[in-house]
Amino acid sequence: MADDNSIDSIITKFDKMGGAQRINRYDVLITPPLELNFSANTTPFIASSVQIPTHITTYYQDTMAPSGSYIDIPIKRQVDQMFKIDFIVDYNWNIRNLFEKWIDLIFNRQEGENRNSATINYYDDIIGTININALNENGVTVRTINLYGAWPGTIMPSVMSNDIQNNYLTLQVDMNYRYYDIATPNT
Repeated sequence: MADDNSIDSIITKFDKMGGAQRINRYDVLITPPLELNFSANTTPFIASSVQIPTHITTYYQDTMAPSGSYIDIPIKRQVDQMFKIDFIVDYNWNIRNLFEKWIDLIFNRQEGENRNSATINYYDDIIGTININALNENGVTVRTINLYGAWPGTIMPSVMSNDIQNNYLTLQVDMNYRYYDIATPNT
């Protein structure tokens, strides 16, 4: 009798479900605020890696039990409202320019003004949407993770170095978001 936990058995089960999701089959679509006049069709960005959002269940530990172990009671559903995207930087630094302009929009900075402006735009004027599409072997979207109310929290430093040959400059952005959902495309 075959072992149900053998590698061949597990591979067969995945094959029946359509295969396993590969970590290198995805794309990321950014829809920044309209005021930035951004067109994804004219400036494609390549994300070298992206995190899937974290889902957290907060619980209360019931200590009223007279004996035995504590009982964890779920009380709140929340998301870790930050995730990281690493982008490959093009020769024109378009991705860096987009996020610099986006942060300037958050702080209502006009050209030539002090970068430490204390004026902040309205929330609805600074948010965008991020779509992370998981792709199958044929490049067809099988799941989409939509992050709503997204805005850049931190632009991490990029490192240029003479020590590493033939490597790409990357830009990591920590994005904040309000909530997310996972959708299955219409087939």
